[in-house]
Amino acid sequence: MNSRFLMLPLVIGTAVAGSMVHALEFNAKGDLRVEHSDNARRSSDEKISELQEQVALEVGGVHAGERVTANFRYRAERWFFSEDSQSDRTSLEGLASVRWEQIEQALFWDLEHSRKDVLRDNALVDIQENRDERDLTTLSPLLVLRLTDVDLLQARLNYTLVTYREAEDLDSERYGGSLSWLHYLSPTDFFSVTAESSEVDFDSRLQEDYRYDALTLAYSAQLARISYTVTVGYNSADRDRSGDFSGPIYGLDVRFNDGLNEWYAHLDSRITDSSLGDANRSIFEGINVNDTTLGRADVMKKTLMEVGVESQAICSVCRVGAAIFFDREDYDTQPRDNDEYGIELDGTYRLSQQSALRASYRFRSISYSGSNNPRSDYDQHEYLLEYNRRITNNFSGEIYVGRSERDGSGQFGQSYDENIVGIRLSYKFL
Repeated sequence: MNSRFLMLPLVIGTAVAGSMVHALEFNAKGDLRVEHSDNARRSSDEKISELQEQVALEVGGVHAGERVTANFRYRAERWFFSEDSQSDRTSLEGLASVRWEQIEQALFWDLEHSRKDVLRDNALVDIQENRDERDLTTLSPLLVLRLTDVDLLQARLNYTLVTYREAEDLDSERYGGSLSWLHYLSPTDFFSVTAESSEVDFDSRLQEDYRYDALTLAYSAQLARISYTVTVGYNSADRDRSGDFSGPIYGLDVRFNDGLNEWYAHLDSRITDSSLGDANRSIFEGINVNDTTLGRADVMKKTLMEVGVESQAICSVCRVGAAIFFDREDYDTQPRDNDEYGIELDGTYRLSQQSALRASYRFRSISYSGSNNPRSDYDQHEYLLEYNRRITNNFSGEIYVGRSERDGSGQFGQSYDENIVGIRLSYKFL
């Protein structure tokens, strides 16, 4: 699988390179973090007081050419632990996309890659040994046919590789396609009907392959202050041994800006499998819900909801944000059903042009259900207070203090509390 993953970007690389007529705009920065924890392994007993150091490099770029558009952003981190509470570890997260317009407004080649640091088991504490990294690489040509002035037909093929750094038994390849009809009701709104089908083949014989089919109807509108998309449909996973698993699809995406407040709502409920999870949805930004990858891959219905706001209405030098979220995973055969819900609060007060004070709070509650599920429910609170200052145009620093509390029930609840204090220095190279 890994060799196929490395070869995929070469499929359209030559054509893309030949079409790059404008320079790629780069940006890059490096971070150095030194942090002290009074409970490095987040244990209820035998607490380890430890100095932890992190070196990070983040690079990004944007290209907007006549035929090719591209953007990428990746962050590499290396952690060091003074008391050897964990093994030193290097991780990489990021995403990239390239679109090549081979035939004007008719044939497009899309290449996308994302890499996400994910939990192995969301019932265990979040430390390095409970994490893995998942890569998604997709090549998807798109053919667009204009039937009338208001009707479009879109045919897309998809080939996706899912690979893991550690859990290679979850590696898979997915291939298929979709056909969509779009009808524009006005310049600002349209509805669409999409039929899609794909085959999911796992590398490991221990996993069960399946075919995924879906039919969806969507309505989308983009107005001056609000944009939204409503989706309904039906999907199914067809397996040889375990039988069919099917159910409805429903989704909602809304964004509203009233000048001082930016509101958003997101709802998505559909069938996926535990090796794909949320398809690396939350990287760098947004709510990062727990995405368990431990154990045998199983199809499941995943429902994710987020509602949030960012506001500057309180004062001219402050910005506040608030969000609530809910994530449900209903497995077909594995005893791993779980519900997760929580809130996030964030506030920034600008002390001067060069400095600011930021406070944040996060609460999450996870509960497990299903027969023979050995996991235990828990609640978690996280507090953080930061002071950051821009020293020069390219150099900045921050100091911070934080606390994490976890209250678990049952044998595997793993309650703990942890206090941290640290400093971080950042330098922007480009």
